[in-house]
Amino acid sequence: EDHRGLRQAGHGDPGDQPGHLTERGSGRAPLPGTAGEYERAMNATLGSVKFSTKEIAVLVAISNRLKKFNPMIEQGLLADIAQQIALGIETAALIGKGSEYQPQGIIKGAGGSGTTYPWLEGNLDSTLVGTDVDLGGSGGAMTFVKALSFIGGLQDLNALKGNLGFVMPPAVFRKWQQDTTNQYTTVTPLSQAKIEEISGYKVRTTTSLPVTLAKTTTTLGPVIFGNWADLWIPMFGGIEILASNTAYNPTTGKSGLMHRLTHISVSQMVDCGVMRAASFAASNEATTV
Repeated sequence: EDHRGLRQAGHGDPGDQPGHLTERGSGRAPLPGTAGEYERAMNATLGSVKFSTKEIAVLVAISNRLKKFNPMIEQGLLADIAQQIALGIETAALIGKGSEYQPQGIIKGAGGSGTTYPWLEGNLDSTLVGTDVDLGGSGGAMTFVKALSFIGGLQDLNALKGNLGFVMPPAVFRKWQQDTTNQYTTVTPLSQAKIEEISGYKVRTTTSLPVTLAKTTTTLGPVIFGNWADLWIPMFGGIEILASNTAYNPTTGKSGLMHRLTHISVSQMVDCGVMRAASFAASNEATTV
């Protein structure tokens, strides 16, 4: 299953410049009205998206014996660690808590009763998601008809443009593959190419999105549709790599030297921000297979 849904969907990247960036306008078309209403529309005050340094880190223990017999293994492990850092950034951009040390993800709810991801449950934050799509009181399957609610949400806000696509957990996507409501979907499961052909937009999956959200006894997961160029992920500086053969292991109570291990710590300073809430429509109540 693909762990690179966010990158494949085409998120924005402002580079490594710290500070804050000016938010784009709402994109709403001007409505007929008085001269004063037009003047207020022409002189609208724009908000801003502020970024600060948060840290994504990975710690891996490598056997010294493994390095001794295969010196090239370290290069492969470092490549794998870099991939895990990328996965950590993707997870933060999608479902980050927005705490002091963690970036704020797109999916942020009003809070719920779940024990694993309670901050993802409840109504979604309107400052991050312009359209909160209702899939049913007890959740509902992702279908082509439901896809129109996501697409229409952006369309109604004059935001249906840019790097558009769906991102969802693999288990939610498999449910969509069983949709037979369209005249062209008499044979299931549908391929990803067929779903993209019918819906008209890219569809990507990632296990960075959970499928354990609590609302009813049904297992639910999120679906996000939007212009991924409006999800900005600034990175501050480069990747920091530290190695130690004396790092303490709290599980065993011994150092890496005693276990003949080398611990490698990899970290990246990063933050995430939605430049325009109207660019995203989401739901945290899609049923799974």
